[in-house]
Amino acid sequence: AFIPHAFTKLGCPRRSLGPYMDTVLENKILTHDAIADLDLSGLRPRAGVFQRKYDPDLAAAILAAVGGGGVVLKLADRQRGCGIVAVEPEDLDRTLKALLVFPEQPSLALSLPHGNNGHLMAEWAVAARKAACLSGL
Repeated sequence: AFIPHAFTKLGCPRRSLGPYMDTVLENKILTHDAIADLDLSGLRPRAGVFQRKYDPDLAAAILAAVGGGGVVLKLADRQRGCGIVAVEPEDLDRTLKALLVFPEQPSLALSLPHGNNGHLMAEWAVAARKAACLSGL
């Protein structure tokens, strides 16, 4: 993983906590199960899954799902801490617009790899968008 490797290069390697704890910390599913088994779910922040499509009611729905306060947005196609945006409630709607509303660019189709004028790339984009909206995996 990139982050532990970067700390090791800085001379601050992560020390082993033992085979069990190292496995739990590196595996999100095991971490979730360990927290649930110990009845510590109240320590986890509330979360929600929403489509990556702007809606005027989206900010209110997110705040209702997480119980208000500051929000951390994570776009579905990002990983390892990339794409994380921390937002105060009063800035949430404006931030969602900036992240999810794209200006119309008629010239964009011309820059896509051709093969029926970017048809294959457009199909891939639709499939990726649908996959990003899946939850419960």
